[in-house]
Amino acid sequence: MGYMINSIGSVPLDPSITLYVFVLNGDFRGRHFEALDRHFAGIAEGIGEHSAIARGFSREFSEEVCKQFLSKSVQEVWDFLPALLITNAHPNAITERTMRLFIPLKRAEQKFGDLETFFRGLSEFARSRSTAFLSRLEDRKDWFETANKVIELKPKFLGISINVNEIVKKIRRGTA
Repeated sequence: MGYMINSIGSVPLDPSITLYVFVLNGDFRGRHFEALDRHFAGIAEGIGEHSAIARGFSREFSEEVCKQFLSKSVQEVWDFLPALLITNAHPNAITERTMRLFIPLKRAEQKFGDLETFFRGLSEFARSRSTAFLSRLEDRKDWFETANKVIELKPKFLGISINVNEIVKKIRRGTA
């Protein structure tokens, strides 16, 4: 289901809707927002009958969503726009336990390779709540840190051992 509305107060209260996707944007229409605009109808159809995507006609809509769900102004999240806010609560039913997943489209493009793949993943997540979508959005630990925990390199030469792992740590911190 997709809504283009003037204010957050216009979001219909429908008990069958269990996931809401809000489009957040400022005063610009860059390539990320244009891609979202082109795919809006497809996303609305793809997310299924128990999810809704809502987009406002002006920056005021984004301001309302940011205030209501994030307790922030659009100006405070400006550098991350355009973005999507995914939540499991209607704007009138927010609690401390309400899910708030803020996804800048630039980051989504990086994590998924392109926005079309991200939009397909979003649609699948909305229908099935598959954790695969969420895991692609997670930050992965630096492979140096992971390797450092798994492999300990201490070559010996003439009875002296060198902790190569510690050298790598210092180089990465810029203290070597």
